[in-house]
Amino acid sequence: SIEKNDFNKFSQKEVIKKGQELLDSGNKEFIDAKINNEEMNIMLFTSGTTSKSKSVMLSHKNLCTNTMDICESFEVDETDRFLSFLPLHHTFECTAGFLFPISVGSAIVFSKGVRHIASEMKNFKITTMISVPALVEKMYDKIMKSIEEKGKLATVKTGIKLSNALLKVGIDIKKKLFKEIYENLGGHLKILVVGGAPFSAEKEKGFWDLGFNVLQGYGLTETSPVIAAELTKQKRIGSIGKKMPSVEVKIDNPDEKGVGELLAKGDSVMLGYYENEEANEEVFDKEGWFHAGDLARIVNR
Repeated sequence: SIEKNDFNKFSQKEVIKKGQELLDSGNKEFIDAKINNEEMNIMLFTSGTTSKSKSVMLSHKNLCTNTMDICESFEVDETDRFLSFLPLHHTFECTAGFLFPISVGSAIVFSKGVRHIASEMKNFKITTMISVPALVEKMYDKIMKSIEEKGKLATVKTGIKLSNALLKVGIDIKKKLFKEIYENLGGHLKILVVGGAPFSAEKEKGFWDLGFNVLQGYGLTETSPVIAAELTKQKRIGSIGKKMPSVEVKIDNPDEKGVGELLAKGDSVMLGYYENEEANEEVFDKEGWFHAGDLARIVNR
């Protein structure tokens, strides 16, 4: 029988065991189940920060396409350990912090809360974390305050200048030079992805100066969610990065500086808003382009 606790939750090991027993007995219903990847299979709500919250209809294809895009963009595998901090009912965490690590075989550690993050990063040897700017910026402020309190600010600034100069000729000594700082964040952090709100370019650069691989991404609930993300080998401070492989993007009515509304099209773009044709007509034009509602410009690298 399957183990379950008082809340009717099942242990993963017992579910797998039960599934194997079903297969051994010839029951392949869950393997042979037909899935319509075009129909709505999840409904999520927008944050409502800029307008009234709306119900977003997403399909298996939407979520799987975005998951596969993320897999192509980040070098993560079964040896990595994710720290899950954000709510799973947000697409950012659902896709990038849950479906993505599962798809590549990574382990996921579910955080007990903000106060536990530092100890969890050390105890579970976290290599990858996905978070919002508010938390990451506080982490940076805490790091810099600690450096200042120890009277090491001048030494660190000198180290940054030296290591940045060496980095230009292909020599990276940041992890060794700032070992103590690195160890304070667990000592194993490879990637820290930031998204969901504007991220301070100054603090983004500050993390990179200290040797931390902090990458900014951009997306919406309506796009499952990632439209673009910075890549480790193609980094530009203050940018939301390169578009995801399956997504088409363009700028609508750009001004003299190339700035205009960001438009997107692709299999990761939502089916539409649930029972809200008026809102659908506002965000989808006649050619099927989704209007993100944010200003952007495209820069050739």
